[in-house]
Amino acid sequence: MLMKLENNTELHTMECRGGIGDYDGGISADDFKTLLAEHDGHDLTINLDSEGGIVTDGLAIYNALMDYKGVVTIVVDTLAASIASVVAMAADRLIVKSTAQIMTHRCWTVAAGNAIEFRDLADSMESLDKSIASTYAERTGKSQEEWMAILDKDTYFSAEEAVEMGLADEVLYLSKERKPAKAEKKPLALAPVNSASIARAKNTARRIKLRLNK
Repeated sequence: MLMKLENNTELHTMECRGGIGDYDGGISADDFKTLLAEHDGHDLTINLDSEGGIVTDGLAIYNALMDYKGVVTIVVDTLAASIASVVAMAADRLIVKSTAQIMTHRCWTVAAGNAIEFRDLADSMESLDKSIASTYAERTGKSQEEWMAILDKDTYFSAEEAVEMGLADEVLYLSKERKPAKAEKKPLALAPVNSASIARAKNTARRIKLRLNK
C-alpha cells in the first residue's frame, strides 16, 4: 500500500493511507502530529486505510488524537488493521464503510539475540499488548483481560461486527443510483441487391403492368 498523508485545512480533513511508522515512506507520528496541529482544534474528519505498522508510532498517533480538542470523526475506507485499528479507537465517532474491516491481534516482531534478550523482548511485547488491549477495552466496555484473549489470534471484524462489538459507531452503506443504459440506435441492415435481382424485379413489374392493361 502506497503511503498517502494529505491535509486539507479548509475542509478540515486528513487522508491517512499506508503503513504506520517512520519506515519505507510510512506515516510517522511526528508527521501526523505536525499536520494535526494545523487544524487548530477544529472538528476533523480522517479517512483511514492502513494495514498497520510500528506500534509505538501508532500509540503516539492515538494519544495525539485523544488529546485533540475538536471532535474527531474517523472513516475506515477499506482496512484498519493491527496498530491502525488502535488509531481508529481514538475517534469520537468511528464510521466503517460497509465493505471495510477492522483487524486486531497481538503485536509481533522479527528479532535476533540470546535467550536473555528474547525473554526481555517477550516481556516488552506483553506490556505493549496490554496497552493495545486497554484501548479496545476503553471503547467497548469489555475488560482488558477479555481483549487480551481476543488478541491471541488475528481477528477480522466486518463493519457490522465492529459495531456489534462496540468498536465502531456506524456502518456507512454504499449505494449508487444506476441509470438504465441508453439503447444504441443502429441503422437498418439492408440486404445487398445484385443486378440479377433488379432485373427480375423489373420483369415482374412489367408482367403485372401488362395484365392490368388488358
